[in-house]
Amino acid sequence: MAKTGTRAIRGVIGYGEAPKGPGVWMMDAPAAAVENITAPAAGGAQFICFVTGSGNPSRHPVAPTIKISANPDTVRQR
Repeated sequence: MAKTGTRAIRGVIGYGEAPKGPGVWMMDAPAAAVENITAPAAGGAQFICFVTGSGNPSRHPVAPTIKISANPDTVRQR
């Protein structure tokens, strides 16, 4: 939850549901990487910022995906 910054979470939306307004919304979606990327794309996200380790996909056929890692070793592996 610390990754959301200091903004309050507005609510929880269902899988593939569009947010009901501005702000930070949590989506009820599976933890598996492909499904987790598909869910916000179905809800209208124009691109995905995916914070991950080295074992997850870096591309998705539905939405442009930016894979982010704070671990320099993980970044060098790619």
